[in-house]
Amino acid sequence: MTVYRKTNNRPKNFVFLSLIIAMVITGLLYFLTPVTVSTSISLQFEGIDKGKNPDNTRFDYTKLVAEDVLMQLFEDAELVYDASYLAQFEVKPVLPAHIVQTIKDKRVAGEDYTYFPNEFVIKVTPSRTLGLTESMCETLMAHYASTYEAYFNDHYTFPFMDLETLVNSFNFDSYDYPEYQTVFENEFAIISSYLNILERDDPEFISSEGYTFSDLQQGLQLTKSLDINKMSSIINSYKLSKDAEQLRIKYLYMIRRYTLQKSKAQSEYQMSQTLLDIVKQNKSTVIVPGMTGEALTYSAVNDTYDTIASQVTDAQVTSVNIDEEISYLNQKLYELDNPTHTAAEITHAKNDVNRLALALMDKVKDWVNRITSTATEYFAYKYENVLTPVYQMRISRVLSPLKAGVLCFALWLFLSFMLSRISYQRSRFEKTKAK
Repeated sequence: MTVYRKTNNRPKNFVFLSLIIAMVITGLLYFLTPVTVSTSISLQFEGIDKGKNPDNTRFDYTKLVAEDVLMQLFEDAELVYDASYLAQFEVKPVLPAHIVQTIKDKRVAGEDYTYFPNEFVIKVTPSRTLGLTESMCETLMAHYASTYEAYFNDHYTFPFMDLETLVNSFNFDSYDYPEYQTVFENEFAIISSYLNILERDDPEFISSEGYTFSDLQQGLQLTKSLDINKMSSIINSYKLSKDAEQLRIKYLYMIRRYTLQKSKAQSEYQMSQTLLDIVKQNKSTVIVPGMTGEALTYSAVNDTYDTIASQVTDAQVTSVNIDEEISYLNQKLYELDNPTHTAAEITHAKNDVNRLALALMDKVKDWVNRITSTATEYFAYKYENVLTPVYQMRISRVLSPLKAGVLCFALWLFLSFMLSRISYQRSRFEKTKAK
């Protein structure tokens, strides 16, 4: 009776044992096969449909996993970056269904059509050898969308200039009073150029304060014209200088330099005039048949005449301009040597100019802060919807859960059959041996 029960329960034991073995094998294969962690994003900005970046350069989707992007990604994820990780990242464009057929149809119709994708899948493969674990990859992909959006905004926020640094590079204390106007005009010119670029990019943009870039430009020019002119008027009226002797040396040097330039211009004028006279003397006679049959005679100069005549004119203009500059500098020297104001009046004027210069510098800094703030607001508006996450993170394995289930079932059937077969053969062998 006991033997009968063992024989009867043996198939059930084989089924249960084979199921356990199949599940263990499948589980090991599932967790030991390569894993890929991915995220997907969609980019929307002007020009991407033509394969162009916002700065009109070619859009290269492989740059989505460029090293500078990945370095920022690891920093945001609070992980340590290693250059060996770069090879573990890849990016693939997502193409719409039937796009290949659409391209063929359009080209058959004679349209030179190229499709530029705007949706991409970024993948990273963990590597135990490199120390890039699956949990690290999951963290990286969870941060990727926000990191790349910030990178994109920083990279394509143009024009690429730091107004504050550029303006602070001018220290009016290191310049003499007569140079103040040029220094401040250069600062305002830099700020104005920045505004011009922003206005060309979007003349309709209105900031939260209700100003367009054109409004800011007008206010900037008003400040420039009023304050700089007021300061320059005092400087010119009192012939101010921080170091009169140094200024005198500068004027004398500039006069000598202009004198040399004038001498060079006069030599060029004389040489060109001589060549012009030679060309005039070497006229060629051209005989052309007239309408009535009579011959018409024309005198023509060499083809180089116009070029040489232009050189003569340029040399004359240059010489006249230099004479005006020299006359201006001589007048400045005379005013420097013959002051018309008392020392007390000059000291008072210098104090006024210093006060105006400090106030103007503060206004320049205020304009820089205001324009920088407006530009930041503009680019936040411009790139507000530049990136849309399609999905944040997915973990893909070579052996998917569905495949794992099918494999487990197949292994279970196979192992059940094999164990039953082995048990049957063993039973026959024991019976044969018992006889």
